[in-house]
Amino acid sequence: MERNLSQKNVLKVVASLVLALALAGLVACSGGSGGSADSSGSGSSAESSGASSASASGGATADSSAPETIVIACLAREEPDVLFVADQLKDKYNIVSQVFSDNNAINEATLDGSVTLNYFQNVPYLASWNEARDTDLQYYREGIIYTRDIVVAHNAKSIAEIPDGSKGLVANDAANQGRELKLLAEAGLISVKDVELPTLYDITENPKNLEIIEVDPRSRVGAFPDVEFMVAPSITVYQMNDPNIKVSDALASETKDVFAATGGTGFVVTKELADEDPQWLQDIYEAFQSSEFGDFVEKTYDGAKIPNVYLSKYE
Repeated sequence: MERNLSQKNVLKVVASLVLALALAGLVACSGGSGGSADSSGSGSSAESSGASSASASGGATADSSAPETIVIACLAREEPDVLFVADQLKDKYNIVSQVFSDNNAINEATLDGSVTLNYFQNVPYLASWNEARDTDLQYYREGIIYTRDIVVAHNAKSIAEIPDGSKGLVANDAANQGRELKLLAEAGLISVKDVELPTLYDITENPKNLEIIEVDPRSRVGAFPDVEFMVAPSITVYQMNDPNIKVSDALASETKDVFAATGGTGFVVTKELADEDPQWLQDIYEAFQSSEFGDFVEKTYDGAKIPNVYLSKYE
């Protein structure tokens, strides 16, 4: 009898242990499932956040092959753009700007590897630069921002009001001068030969006897007080910070089909880097093509720069 009772007690203990283990297993599964649901929820949030930032950061993870420091050479007018993207990508890449005052020096530094890439020029300018020096710097993908060439003047409020014999400024490099002379011709101030890049020697008619003066683009703003009008990129006029001469007061302005044909200001890299096309370069490029960057440009420059991401809405 005692033996039978003892056996029954043992069976009860075993049954209790089995039940306890089963319940523990259920709790663990329930906790694991809850943890998995939390992870999934967090993952969805991260994916959503990642999708939002992916447009600015170009991907979720950094490219380990990227240089320790990525140096983007530019002019002062492009530095705010570089600094904005550098901040957007600061958790992935160490991007710094290096400001130059000489266009030639920027391209030379890109060729010799002193900087990683540059951001200041359009397709025609680069083509002209390469041809003159027998070099092969590459324009990377599409443009990032566009600027219109515009005509501004000190006193005239319209093209018709520019006085006879007035002095005006155009750039002294082939690509920019050709573009600027075409705008003066479109405005009716002069006529030029039907060539791709007209020069001062290609002016065929000058009814107002204007004195058109070549000037280094870097010296254009400094020389402007000595003349009545100038042709200049909208960003140059914007950065003058002259309350009496605003981009919106332009006497003539390039149309979208003209300024878009230049390809816009974009990245320029060595042929080797263009051929390699590493992920880190793609990431940075995508950040410059993001809606976040587009919003920054529109808010900052008040129409003086047009972001490629929003190009379709401009005329």
